[in-house]
Amino acid sequence: MFKNKTLGFDKVMTNFNKKQKILFIFCIIIFFVFLLLWLFYRPVKNLDNQTLEPPIGFLTNISSKTLTENIIKKNDKGYTTSFSDIFSSQVWLNNQQTDFFWDYSMTALIFEPNYELQLKGDCQANQQKCQSIDNFILPEKVCSTNNGCLELFEDNLKYNGQQLNLPEKGEIINLAFALFNNRWLISGVKKISDQQYQPLAWWFNNGDFQLVELPNNELILTKHPGRLAIGVSKESALVLYSAYEGRAWQINNQEIRDLGHLFGIRVNNGGFWPKIISSGDGKSTNWYVFDQSGSDLVFLKFWQNGTSWIEGGVSLTQYLPKGSRAAYFFPTKNEKELLIKIVNNSRQSKLWSFLDLGFKKEGVHQVTSINLTDHDQNKREIIGAVIRKVEGGLSGFTDQWSLSANGLDWSPVNLGQELYFASSSDKIFWRYQIKASSDNFSSPFIKMITLHSFIL
Repeated sequence: MFKNKTLGFDKVMTNFNKKQKILFIFCIIIFFVFLLLWLFYRPVKNLDNQTLEPPIGFLTNISSKTLTENIIKKNDKGYTTSFSDIFSSQVWLNNQQTDFFWDYSMTALIFEPNYELQLKGDCQANQQKCQSIDNFILPEKVCSTNNGCLELFEDNLKYNGQQLNLPEKGEIINLAFALFNNRWLISGVKKISDQQYQPLAWWFNNGDFQLVELPNNELILTKHPGRLAIGVSKESALVLYSAYEGRAWQINNQEIRDLGHLFGIRVNNGGFWPKIISSGDGKSTNWYVFDQSGSDLVFLKFWQNGTSWIEGGVSLTQYLPKGSRAAYFFPTKNEKELLIKIVNNSRQSKLWSFLDLGFKKEGVHQVTSINLTDHDQNKREIIGAVIRKVEGGLSGFTDQWSLSANGLDWSPVNLGQELYFASSSDKIFWRYQIKASSDNFSSPFIKMITLHSFIL
């Protein structure tokens, strides 16, 4: 019934000659190209739904009356551009004006680690110490006077010699446990399917289980189930889940915080079997992590910056001796020293000492960006900016953020404070300066910065 009907476009084309058809199609193509360019380069609306009208006193900082009128008119529309740096590389940093240490694995900026690494000799000459390290790696049974004995046997738990059944239905694998605040903290990986796993944790006390509500504990899509580890200090517990995607949580009393930003894809490197050592007490606690299976060379450190919560982390793997194949760690009476059994590529085992000296720092340190519009093909007139958000740990420091329209003249700002320049520019820079504290074991940890620029 539709045979005799002709579509409108076909009808028009039949009335065109060959040249007209080509010209018509060319015009259509040009129209869509301009449409795509407009969509790509159009100004972005202010994401915070805030008006960008200049604050009181703004007009006194403007050298051009015409510019002032344009700013007020355009700002009523709330146009901004947004920039974020997650420090996966140093491409946006001015390395000549930056003396922070960039950690590739953590994708973060910190003070440079300070340490001493000393060879103690072969394990044949230090058999007792090397054997102590071996015994520390995989404890199968832990006993407490008030809490009985918990034992891991062939991926099953026994409590005081009897089979302990977990409250969760389904297959629970890769169990881990630790005694914390007179309660057992038990964790395991629930297998949902061959490519779906979920880390879980429970409190266990006097025969009763209580599920631990781990924040952001959604299902993880991976072919590898991953491994769990629990480390404890007198005040905190640290739970790590290592797979292709890592998860991390710290428990203080009844509060649990998600520390996944400290345990990302690069740190896990496909997944390893973590073992956690805590050193020190209270707000001065340091945490060390290594691979207890020996399959991967891993050495991580986390610190708290004088607070109750872990604020930063660094991968120290690169500082282990060249040719190392596996490294196993053991705490000593000196809370700043760890013994290490290192197996090299020739499968020879040697005993080393790692003395943690904190961080190298003196005076004022800084991070400076390059011009953030260097790679912007569509240069816009920037009239101001705001550092909207910074992720990381910066507790206990005297510091200052600054913005600049030329990389030479700097204006100090607080986080979230809008700054308007004396004249418009097509450039924007940020800088962070920090005074080193007296605590050698504290360091800033800058994970991400988000900056909004106000444009004409």
